[in-house]
Amino acid sequence: MFNKKFNINAIWLTEVSEEDMADVPEDMRIDTHSTLVSIIRNIRNDELTATDMYMNPDYNITDSQRSDISTYRQKLRDITKDTSSFAIINNRIDMSVFPEPPSLDT
Repeated sequence: MFNKKFNINAIWLTEVSEEDMADVPEDMRIDTHSTLVSIIRNIRNDELTATDMYMNPDYNITDSQRSDISTYRQKLRDITKDTSSFAIINNRIDMSVFPEPPSLDT
């Protein structure tokens, strides 16, 4: 990812079963999937912000690299169109929903 301040190891979530939630008052329950979607959306937004500079025509990258970044950014925007594949695996966000960032190596 282009956002170097992001640390996936710092985010832990635990899915709680309906059985485990039985004793929790209704007004204190959280929707794990909604929380997961919100976190992924925030990560996505940070990644879009981290790649904004590459879209500036004055930024020194090739047209091909700019096109790759543009495609990557569109894929980032598209990941929240269908949130059914978002998952928590071993108490961590499954990051496979994120597209592979393009290389800017020349």
